Amino acid sequence: MKDTALSFIIRALRKIARELERFTPAASGLRIEYRLAEDDSEIQNKDNLRGTHLNETGSGKSASEYLAAFSIEAELDSIVVRGNLEFIERQIVPLAGPGASIVDVGCGSGKYGRLFKRPGAPTAGWKYSGVERSDEIVALASKTFPDLEFRCSNNSGRLPLPDRSQDVVMASAVLQYMTGDWKTALDEMKRVSRRYVFLSRVPVTKHHRSGLCHQTVSENGRTEHNYFTVFNRDELEQTLAEKGLVIIKRDHVAETFPVHGLPELVLSYQYLLEIK
Repeated sequence: MKDTALSFIIRALRKIARELERFTPAASGLRIEYRLAEDDSEIQNKDNLRGTHLNETGSGKSASEYLAAFSIEAELDSIVVRGNLEFIERQIVPLAGPGASIVDVGCGSGKYGRLFKRPGAPTAGWKYSGVERSDEIVALASKTFPDLEFRCSNNSGRLPLPDRSQDVVMASAVLQYMTGDWKTALDEMKRVSRRYVFLSRVPVTKHHRSGLCHQTVSENGRTEHNYFTVFNRDELEQTLAEKGLVIIKRDHVAETFPVHGLPELVLSYQYLLEIK
C-alpha cells in the first residue's frame, strides 16, 4: 500500500516538473515580458493584432516549426490546452450537441481542429473550421491538416462566414490582440454564431481599469513585440451585456502573469456566452 502511494506521489511530482518546464523561460529558452503601454499612440502604425511568428502558436516557435513537431500527446500535456478542452467537453458539448459546427477564430496552427477529432472525444463529430488573418498560416495549417477547413480573413476585420452559420464561435487568446477593434470583433462573432460564443484565455484584472499591454517575446536571439488589451473584468462584462451576449458560465484558466506597472496579477478567464 505504501509503495503504491509513493509511486503515485512520484508520478505526480514528475508531472508537475514537466508542467513547470513548459512555463519556465530558462528551461525552454523562451522569455516573455509584459509592461503597461504608455498610451494608445504607442501602437499607432504597428501591425499588432497578433504575432505571426514567435507568439502565433503560444510556444515560442514559428508556425512552421510548431506544426512540424505537432503531436496530440504533447498538446494534451499543456494545462492551458487541457483547460480549454475540458471546458468545451463539459460545458458546451451538452448544450450544442455531438454534431455541432464550430469556427475557431484566430486558429493559428489549427491544433484544436485535430484535438477535437481525436478518437473517443465528445467533439469527434463536430464540424470544424479555422479562421486566420495570415495567408501563410492558413496555407501551413491546410497542408498539415488537409482534412480540416481553414479560411483567411485577410485582416479585413470581417469573418469570412455567413450570418448565423456556426453553432459555436470560439476565440482563444484572440480578443485581447484586437486592441482598438475588440468590440467590433465581438459583433462579428455574434453575427456568425447561431447561439454560443466561447472566449478563452482572456486577460482580466479586478481592480485596474482596462488598458494596453506591451509584450516582448524572445527566444534564441529572435524578438517579437506585440500589444494587447488587459480588460477590467467589470468593464468587459458590461460590454458583453450591452452586446446581448449573456454569460452562461465563467471560469479561469491555470494561467496568470505579472505586468510591470500593474499592482495585481493578470488572470486568464473563460466565458461561455449565449446570444440573447
